[in-house]
Amino acid sequence: MRGNATLYMLLIALCLAGCNSAKTNFIYSLTCGTSLEVQHETDKKQGYYKKSKHNDITFIFLSEFINDNIEVFVNDKLFFSKENIVQKTNDLSAYFNYDYSNLDTMPIIKIKSKQNESCCDFVLQKGYRIAYIFYYQEKWIIRYSNIEYALY
Repeated sequence: MRGNATLYMLLIALCLAGCNSAKTNFIYSLTCGTSLEVQHETDKKQGYYKKSKHNDITFIFLSEFINDNIEVFVNDKLFFSKENIVQKTNDLSAYFNYDYSNLDTMPIIKIKSKQNESCCDFVLQKGYRIAYIFYYQEKWIIRYSNIEYALY
């Protein structure tokens, strides 16, 4: 129980600190009929800089997806599918990597949530190593970042 309280406090601090350090845009999903909040984190003082190849990105699903079944499509082809994607609030196994180094144009990413009966799709943006995926109050949120947070 104490671990969960610590995790929630860390996530609240992350959100509060992130509100001041992220540029936010709202876009309309290409085909899902939902709005999408896209955040671009600009603060480089917190967390750990994620080192990786220049043209790849890690998508991390956060605790809003507990026991959810997720499908991710890249340019309409199934790329990632997982049942019960997040099993508990501090589960860090809910992620996948995508390498876009061989593409001429940026791909369209579509994420479907069976539990929330919702989806979002968007054109992937360059220049970031991580995309944190949230679903909060019936709204999709993608936070692009180069910072990897210790969520455990």
